[in-house]
Amino acid sequence: MKKTLTFLLWLLLILPGLVLSQGIRVKPGTEVTVNNGTTLKVSAGGDLLLEDDYSFSPSLLERGSVVFTPGGEARVQQYLEKDEWHIVSSAMADETIEAYLWMFLYQWNEPTAIWTNLFQPLTIPLVPGIGYHVWPYTSWTGYPPSPDSVEFNGTLNKASIPLSLYYSTASAETGWNLIGNPFPCAVDWNGHADWSLVNIDATVYFYDHGGSGQYATWNYNTGIGTNGKYNGYIPATQGLWVKANAASPSLTIPASQRLHSDTTEFFKGTKVEQQVLRLLLTAGNRSAETVIAFLGEATAGFDTPFDAHHMKGRDDAPQLFSELFGTGYAVNFLPQVEGHDVVPVTFIPAEPGVFSITVKGTNSFAPDIPIWLRDKKEAAWHDLRLQPHYSFTGAPEDEPERFEIWFAWPQGIDENLQSGIHIYSWEKTVYVHLPQDITGDIMLYDMPGQLIASVKGLPGLNTIPVSVAGSYILVQVRTADETVVKKVMIP
Repeated sequence: MKKTLTFLLWLLLILPGLVLSQGIRVKPGTEVTVNNGTTLKVSAGGDLLLEDDYSFSPSLLERGSVVFTPGGEARVQQYLEKDEWHIVSSAMADETIEAYLWMFLYQWNEPTAIWTNLFQPLTIPLVPGIGYHVWPYTSWTGYPPSPDSVEFNGTLNKASIPLSLYYSTASAETGWNLIGNPFPCAVDWNGHADWSLVNIDATVYFYDHGGSGQYATWNYNTGIGTNGKYNGYIPATQGLWVKANAASPSLTIPASQRLHSDTTEFFKGTKVEQQVLRLLLTAGNRSAETVIAFLGEATAGFDTPFDAHHMKGRDDAPQLFSELFGTGYAVNFLPQVEGHDVVPVTFIPAEPGVFSITVKGTNSFAPDIPIWLRDKKEAAWHDLRLQPHYSFTGAPEDEPERFEIWFAWPQGIDENLQSGIHIYSWEKTVYVHLPQDITGDIMLYDMPGQLIASVKGLPGLNTIPVSVAGSYILVQVRTADETVVKKVMIP
């Protein structure tokens, strides 16, 4: 939880020109604001140290000024879990790669789609606003172990950072640029005009190395994200991916959008979601999430204002994403259900095991829209409105195009689709869906022909619990115009 500022530090924030005789240590989880018109003077050669740990980061929002007497400087810690990839950025205007000494540090090159290992000379600058991949290790033959944290030293970034980005049509990864938050506080990915976005998608991508093992996404237009708490606050010194969609892309990381945020990850609260279906895949301590949604302004192709690409996460994390016309989607917005009522879903397990898909958002669709999951491997249909969980086994050799989401009545599950009357069963319940303005009598018979239940059928979904088990029953529906009969299995 956030720590309370001491009375002395509170005075420092409201009294311009207050001089401290010693350095300042800001503990993890503490938020410090130096307001406009306020100068924080650190005297006697003291330092301003922002301490980090595994759970919480400090936050310094410098709207006024922080100045030092000779010998003093700002120091910002960046705690990094070892033996994991991290995407990072420097909080300093004048730091070099020496800050990551005894770690593996890489810079991305979009035109060549190649990672460059940065190790010599140690004076290579860490460019403000650029993201880097870093791997701190517990042990490595011939090298000392990595330190528990990085410490940046120098001049804190407090001004907006303009970036000219890349869109190379010859690249194997056209338009993918690695940037980072250059401030010692969070910045809001909100689409504000001060971001000065030119030919940049509205979605950003953050690597959740220690949680789901996936890339999390956030879109400022829709307020929808995946694989996390759904939030668009980018923490201090956090690196992330953006996708350019045309030539001469650029953006400015704006000082005006700096803020304090309690979040330790890269997410923000969502807007109300309508016609948004979330599919969460879980397997042990790993997970993956994908979103299928409908919006009138969307198209059947990739929409840069709304959609998010699927990006592969850790090798030991399963993958789940929708796929249309060769494009994988973490978030897939389509224009309307009609004409797009079957959406293919790709599933790639990292290893054999038992998996579960759980859906959220079925209630955000009109009640007359069916929502089914089709498992092509098992030749099974699963009504997600009735049961939002589906468990199954999977292995890497399975065909990836295993699943489909149907926003329609499945083919072959009901012999009477042409009548508009749908009859099926789940566990100990029979379900009969009658079209609008249609009523009738629903009668259930056991196989010897004995009546076991009779109800008045109303428009919509009718549910009839049954007490029989391990046998088939006949379901008869009589309306003013027709009689429909179907045999269903009660387990």
